[in-house]
Amino acid sequence: MASPDGDAAAAEEGLDGPRSELAGLERARGDLGCVVGYREIPDPAGGAVRKISNRPHCCGIAIGAKSPRAHRVHERVQTKSEPLAIRAHLSETLPTAALLICLLTGISAPASRAATERVTPPPVSGRRLSVPESILPADVLARVELLRENVDLLRHYMGKPTPPVSLFRVESARPFEVYSQALNLQLRANRLAFEQVRVVRNESIPLMIEARPADVFGVIDSALAAVLVVKQDLGIETAVAEKQQPDTSTPSDVFNATIAAGSEINHLLDQRTSPSDVFQLVTAAVYTAAALHVVIPGGPSRPAEPTFEPNKMPSDVYSRMRRCFTLIRLLAESKGGATLRFEIDGEGSQRVSPNDVSDLASLIVEELTHLHRQVPSAAAPVRAHYPGKRFPAHVYQRVGLLESILEDLMEAWGVPMPDLPAAMPTPD
Repeated sequence: MASPDGDAAAAEEGLDGPRSELAGLERARGDLGCVVGYREIPDPAGGAVRKISNRPHCCGIAIGAKSPRAHRVHERVQTKSEPLAIRAHLSETLPTAALLICLLTGISAPASRAATERVTPPPVSGRRLSVPESILPADVLARVELLRENVDLLRHYMGKPTPPVSLFRVESARPFEVYSQALNLQLRANRLAFEQVRVVRNESIPLMIEARPADVFGVIDSALAAVLVVKQDLGIETAVAEKQQPDTSTPSDVFNATIAAGSEINHLLDQRTSPSDVFQLVTAAVYTAAALHVVIPGGPSRPAEPTFEPNKMPSDVYSRMRRCFTLIRLLAESKGGATLRFEIDGEGSQRVSPNDVSDLASLIVEELTHLHRQVPSAAAPVRAHYPGKRFPAHVYQRVGLLESILEDLMEAWGVPMPDLPAAMPTPD
């Protein structure tokens, strides 16, 4: 793939061709309702405007969903005064696209949301969703654990073995990092609902503002609703009560539980997380880093993609992505910020799956998006499209491009390059 002759060309064309549909900050939505880029949302009260991010969460026909009731809390933009509720307008595009897919492939048509929607219970703590500031990480953790218990009922019904333990655990996570994993969890829950019930569910909007526990709760609650739809369709009548969690629960507790829940749902899918899904996430990270690269004063042209190397495994991709995460951490620290720290199960380092790589890729996208907010002159990233069939070697190559862009940013921002080994057996 040829590299454009300069960052100006890169800004206009992206990596996969011209972006003629991207005019200014106004962006169109994709055929399946993906957020294409930034879009300014004016506040009718005359307040500030905010932007919606370009983070991709619609992979192939893995069509996601959002319950209007469950998402009153997080479907918002932050203004100077009060949150302003907005609509994603996905309810029209997603069912239409799904119906077309069904007509072309001969599979049964998706059920309407009205016929399958499950009402989820209020927080067991008694805190009210109508007062989002009152929602604590403990409420979110309780909702994640409720989801996991219901997923375990599905696993037993389907005759699936116990899934492997999650590969890594984090500490010092912040709500926006938890939000990124909640979106991944929602995507997998929606995929499960589509595979089992043929119900089309919308997906949540990634936020370009600091997420709150209430925002994360809304996404997790939607994922729970998708699981309950499947549970009802299978005729599982075992009731599960939500268990209150300690008020001292932290965002890191929620993050680790959400990672585990996503892995457990992925284990039930016919179409599990694939290298193609990871490639799309990594491409979104490349586009975000490229938007930062463009504004380097008198800087170099965007690096060319590395030479393709076949015969790569998910563990190779994972190792290279950890190098990128270390560079992002150093870049964030140079701007006065920070990233979370994580540890990896050393015994499981050789059993890395695309699901594990997807979790790390999602985190990298969110950390880069957070860094992008610190550079007001940076343009909106280009949308990352679903790439079609890809293998780990393709993802490895694309991560190499991300690493090269990050290295350019390190030099331009005056951040000393660390001495990183080619493989990283232990986390930084």
